[in-house]
Amino acid sequence: MVSGVILSNKVFAFLHIRGHMAFARRLHMASSYWGFLLMATHLGLHWGMLLGMVRKAGKTKLTGRPSFPWQTLIAALIAVYGVAAAVKRDLTTYLFLRAEFVFLDFSESKMLFYLDYLAIMGTFIFLSYFAARRLRKRKVREVP
Repeated sequence: MVSGVILSNKVFAFLHIRGHMAFARRLHMASSYWGFLLMATHLGLHWGMLLGMVRKAGKTKLTGRPSFPWQTLIAALIAVYGVAAAVKRDLTTYLFLRAEFVFLDFSESKMLFYLDYLAIMGTFIFLSYFAARRLRKRKVREVP
């Protein structure tokens, strides 16, 4: 939010903030990419709860734990595609501010762009969901 306030010289003109545009632009870009990944991780940590809510609302048999191995396989394939998309889109460049601007290819299909970022989100959901499950199992075993 701070970077948005600094960048917006129209909406917040009454604050008389001058300069710092280069810093605000870099902060805004890094914050948006880190925020995207942290929100996906947060969603993964609560994935079981989300599935429970869907199960109650739709009266389906979805469980926090996949009932069929193919569901885990599909999630793993999405995660692998997400890693490939993150490498293809050079996500680390934007996360660690090695580039000043995001360069978009306007000749690329919008659907492919969104699919890549959904897959990257899926990767972090997958990793955090299964890491949290593993940690919960470990805690249960350690409790006497």
